[in-house]
Amino acid sequence: MQYISPSCKSVLGFSPDEFNDKHFSILFHKDDIEEALQDFKWVLLERRSGRSTYCLKKKMAPFIG
Repeated sequence: MQYISPSCKSVLGFSPDEFNDKHFSILFHKDDIEEALQDFKWVLLERRSGRSTYCLKKKMAPFIG
């Protein structure tokens, strides 16, 4: 990942440093990874913003979303 907002600490419980050299897909629930990757590819190809909902991992809890 290139940039992680410091707010990830208060939202997910992870510090930005914990994501160094990691792929962003590690944050997603296994059932959401494929859809998330497709959505991100679409955003990059179309150069447009989009809106989606996924379950994300929290450090001290299973998932939020």
